[in-house]
Amino acid sequence: MTLFGRIVMDLEERLALVDDPFKSSSSFATNKSVEALSDMEQMSHDLDPAFSAANLIDVQSNSENLLLVMSGEANNEKMPVKVVKASSERRRCVVVPHWNAAEGDYDRLAGLMCRFGITSYIVTLPHHGVRSTSGTRMANEFLSADLDKTVSAVRQSVAEVRALVGWLSKTGNVEVVLLGVSLGSCIAGLASALERQVKSYVLVLGAGDFAETVWCGRATRHIRNELEGKITLQGLRMVWAEISPECYTHSIRANGSEIYLINGIYDSVVPPTSSQRFIKKLRNQGIAIRVSLLWCGHYTLGVFPFNVIVTFKIIRFILRRSR
Repeated sequence: MTLFGRIVMDLEERLALVDDPFKSSSSFATNKSVEALSDMEQMSHDLDPAFSAANLIDVQSNSENLLLVMSGEANNEKMPVKVVKASSERRRCVVVPHWNAAEGDYDRLAGLMCRFGITSYIVTLPHHGVRSTSGTRMANEFLSADLDKTVSAVRQSVAEVRALVGWLSKTGNVEVVLLGVSLGSCIAGLASALERQVKSYVLVLGAGDFAETVWCGRATRHIRNELEGKITLQGLRMVWAEISPECYTHSIRANGSEIYLINGIYDSVVPPTSSQRFIKKLRNQGIAIRVSLLWCGHYTLGVFPFNVIVTFKIIRFILRRSR
């Protein structure tokens, strides 16, 4: 590894350490029999993207916020959406944040997109922010060694994002783009397999294999510690196949989605080999993709100059063509 690479990796580790004291994981649990599951490659042909849009009951709105009221789990059926509206709207962008995203993390990005005529709709994922029932700043309830609960949280997120997209598509003749970052890129990637009202997706710091990312990633070491000895990586892949975007490449192709992937060469959370495999699978399916590799890691994408570079790459892609 080059000197620059070692510097980036050292900064990655220092940034990762900030959240470590606040992380915890539920005990290992799943109702699925891993032994009964088939080979993952076969599963990828058998799975259907059955992430229906959530049942939207009401939308409460003002100039800066939306509140989507949907039928769902108790205390978790209202999804706040922060709106940063462009005065001369050219696009609408639904922003699906990363795991443990805090209020305000995407304000700067949304503010810059606003200047270019892009209205941002920043969603609050289940178990995050005001939707958390734990009272902590970490969304440990969303992602943990409770495998079925994690599946449920991801499925709920996809359903809610689809409900928002459906509402936006009905309330304006403006193209809707979906932008997902890290965990949000997984949710956006799953949506790309079935959401016909969106044709353009930006997946930042994402991969197609949910299990491998959790098993190998720096951010989820505490979860792997709970999983080891109870399930293998291959078994985890099978259990979490239904929330792994790479298992739906055939549906992504059928949906006609165009995808822009932005990854970091020194990513310590999403294994570069995993993101490259996902890119290869998308290309093998003949899916229209664009790829940018930045000389940064996962955490360091938010550090200058990479945060500026990625912002303008996102804006350029969203505005790359006329509607």
